[in-house]
Amino acid sequence: MIDIRSIAGGAIRQAVHDLEGVYDKLRLWDELLEKGELKAYVKKMVRQNNLGALTLTTTDATAIDLFNEGEDANDKHHLLFGVTGVEGLPGSVREQKAYIEQNHKRLREKIKPLVKAARRELQDEKEGII
Repeated sequence: MIDIRSIAGGAIRQAVHDLEGVYDKLRLWDELLEKGELKAYVKKMVRQNNLGALTLTTTDATAIDLFNEGEDANDKHHLLFGVTGVEGLPGSVREQKAYIEQNHKRLREKIKPLVKAARRELQDEKEGII
């Protein structure tokens, strides 16, 4: 028989892993921005058609939402954390979530025009304009 607590625990572990991936993605964007290498990275990802590396995916958003606490908590949060009896989030998860919330919008605003320009340049190359 399948234990519901182990299923919920597994879902939470996967969400923690996914949240770490989001955190790592934003840290990379931030480091590249600081080094002045973000434009080249965006261009490379657009050429590789790897737009998932330049946006937060559905999986990323789901992981972030799962760790909303208090009034912002969703049904999945209440179900998973209620079943497992886990109260509160570990400090590392709180820190990652705080970093994501503080920096996502700022970094997205830097990346958006770079993606647009890289797409335009790639399209121009395909059409033989460049």
